[in-house]
Amino acid sequence: SITFVEQPVLTAFENTASGVKITWNKVAGATGYRVYRKADGASEWTYLTTTKNLFYPDYKVENGVTYTYAVRAVCDGWYSDYIRAGVSIVRLGNPELLEAAALSKGINVTWAAVDGATGYRVYRKTANPTWVLVGTVKGARVSYIDTSAVAGVKYTYTVRATNGSYISNYDAAGISCKK
Repeated sequence: SITFVEQPVLTAFENTASGVKITWNKVAGATGYRVYRKADGASEWTYLTTTKNLFYPDYKVENGVTYTYAVRAVCDGWYSDYIRAGVSIVRLGNPELLEAAALSKGINVTWAAVDGATGYRVYRKTANPTWVLVGTVKGARVSYIDTSAVAGVKYTYTVRATNGSYISNYDAAGISCKK
């Protein structure tokens, strides 16, 4: 007899501080999940692991490379099919914050370029622990002037790299400056 095993669907994928994390739905009767990956330009899938979890953190990735993932459910030695096209994500590292400096027209925040990034999102906070998006930068530029900064207030900034809908993690400590 043949056992039909439902195909898992990838439900989330994200850049983390040290890699890429993919998540999928639970398949009834599955005893595990086989995870596969291929890098940009590869024609064959590479088997990564079998896990009982509904997620897989991939730490062996390089910044700026597009990775495609697929997952198969395992049930009593039978494997499900998988989404042949897979789900792709560009690995984006955290931007390294370099400086936050007060200028007459605001605070200039600078960071190191991230391989694969096509833009950046700049966030700030004050004594409030919540990060607020204050601006975006497109292209290769690696600085942003926050012209809305108020004199006498200490601001902490952080930056996330972007590439289309993909977004990096960020430096949670940030970098601070008072205007």
